Amino acid sequence: MHAKLCKFHGLQKALGSQFNQYLTTNLPKERVRGLLVDKSGTKTSVLIITKTELLIFQDENQTFSHRSYPRNMIETMTFVSGVPNGALKFQIRNQKFNYQNIVYGRVYDFTQSVLKRGLTGAKYDNTIRGESNYLTNADHGKEVDRLRVAMQNGKLSRYEYDDLNGSISKAGK
Repeated sequence: MHAKLCKFHGLQKALGSQFNQYLTTNLPKERVRGLLVDKSGTKTSVLIITKTELLIFQDENQTFSHRSYPRNMIETMTFVSGVPNGALKFQIRNQKFNYQNIVYGRVYDFTQSVLKRGLTGAKYDNTIRGESNYLTNADHGKEVDRLRVAMQNGKLSRYEYDDLNGSISKAGK
C-alpha cells in the first residue's frame, strides 16, 4: 500500500487489491487530508481531499476511473450521516453528487476539511458536534477557532484537536 495511505487502517479491507493498486498509482503527491469509501452495489468510490483538490476514484465491475476537481469549485457539501452507512451530498458547479453508503472514513470531518469556517463563523449553540452551549466566553471561542483552523490546515490531527479542545470531554482525565 502507498506510504501516504498506510495510516488509513482498514482501507485494504474496504477496497479490493486491484483497486488499491490503481488508487496508489494515481494518487497525487500532496498530503491526503480526508478519505471516504462508498460501496453501492458493484460500484466502489473513494473520495480523497488534498490541500488543492477533490479526487473521486471509482471502480465499477473492474473498470477504474478517476476525476479531479479544484477545491474552490465545491459549492456546497452536506453531512447527512456517519459511518456505517454514511451519507454525504455535495455540488460542484452544476453537478450534484450523492453518496449514500459510505463504509469507511469520517464523513463529518471530511465535510469540515472541505468547507472551512472563517474565524468568526463558529456558533456555540450546541449545533456543532463536540461543542457545548456553555462556550459563550469569547476568549474560549477564539481558542477553539484557532484549533479548528490548525486542524483544517493540516497542522493538527483530528485526535490532537480533540485532546487540546477544552470543550470536548475526555474519559478518565
